[in-house]
Amino acid sequence: MRRHVRVMVGLIAWGGGIACAMFFANNRLDNSFRHRVVPRLLQYATGRRSSVALSLTESLDIRTGDPIFLVEDTGELTQVGEIQHRSSQTAPTALLYASAPSPRADDRLSWYATPDSMAWVASTLIPEAKRRAINAELQRALATHHDEILKSLQPLVERSMKQSLAIVEAELPSAIQEHREEIATITEQYQAELIDKDVLPLVRREIWPIVRRRSQPLVIAIGNELWQKVSVWGFTWRFLYDKTPLVPRRTKFRKEFERFVDKEAVPILERHSGKIVTVVQQVIRDASANPSVRAAARQSVSKVLNDPALRRLLWKIVQQTAVENPKFRQALQDTWTGPDARDALAAASRRFEPTVRRIGELVIGTREKGITPEFAAVLRNQILGKDRRWLILEQGEAEAILQAHSTSLPSRTLTVVRGNRSLQHPFLARFDTINSSESTADSILQDLAP
Repeated sequence: MRRHVRVMVGLIAWGGGIACAMFFANNRLDNSFRHRVVPRLLQYATGRRSSVALSLTESLDIRTGDPIFLVEDTGELTQVGEIQHRSSQTAPTALLYASAPSPRADDRLSWYATPDSMAWVASTLIPEAKRRAINAELQRALATHHDEILKSLQPLVERSMKQSLAIVEAELPSAIQEHREEIATITEQYQAELIDKDVLPLVRREIWPIVRRRSQPLVIAIGNELWQKVSVWGFTWRFLYDKTPLVPRRTKFRKEFERFVDKEAVPILERHSGKIVTVVQQVIRDASANPSVRAAARQSVSKVLNDPALRRLLWKIVQQTAVENPKFRQALQDTWTGPDARDALAAASRRFEPTVRRIGELVIGTREKGITPEFAAVLRNQILGKDRRWLILEQGEAEAILQAHSTSLPSRTLTVVRGNRSLQHPFLARFDTINSSESTADSILQDLAP
């Protein structure tokens, strides 16, 4: 008798507690929470679950416990079931909760899985918004400490460049000598295909007219001055003297020519050196502005840069002189692992430490606020093996496909296909939903506060 009394008292106590909780929720919580959460709790407590057989269109990794979601009109993912059974003897079944809609003939399940790759881990940990924030932090730190870091690292960079260039310069002659046959082959090829075929006709057709037009006035002026200084008679009799047989010391014409060049021609050219430089600049400017010359230059550069034989040869030389050169690697190691490098890198690290901490908080989280949802999603997936597979209940999108199978499939069977929509990870989607209703949650907490 006492046992029955205790049972009745317990039932009354639990019923009173539930009634008080419902009254409190009805009066203290906001309408959005009351109309959305309370009915679901009642439906979960009083509703009835059902099992549905599944038919797979292809070999998919479906395991017990894989959640089944329904995409609400707001885009929110609501779990409405889970995979109940999977074995080699029988077909898998889906356990649908009371909140799930009754499956129809045109419904189907779309299967999704998390990629098992580091690319997914990186993109999940650092989405686009966090990439922009990290980039802003790095730019701010670089702008703040740019001069100090550059000043501390500049001696190391200069020393490393000098040592590396000296080693490459010492090894380059032997490397070129070793590949001289390949260099000669490529040189002959470019002489025939590039110089003779493209460059020389271009010079005669486009560049030489520019040279003549720009230099002709200056050449005439210099020629007139030189002609005024030339002694025709002096050159003539010396030439005839040197050509006369049996005459000793026949070098008068050569000496007169050398005297003319040193005493007359060179001073005239020096007086016009400024004008000569101006003419050269004008020729270069006009040639650079010529469309034919520019097109030919681009074509020639492209042909040289894209030549597979030349690229292979250059890479062999680079490998021999730098990449695979033990002296080159040792010089870099000595420079960047010495005490000066350690002091410079330690100073740079101290300046960047606050930035690194802020980036770590953006990616991982803080002690006060906890870990970030993205980091939690990666931990759940990689460490706990959760959220690796999920299914979406698609309503009314597979009618045309299932009509062809309606004669062979039972009425309580759902077809499972590979999903092809771009959907957010369900674990992260829950946090987005929470963040979107953060103001509502804050108001509820304020009402509950004493």
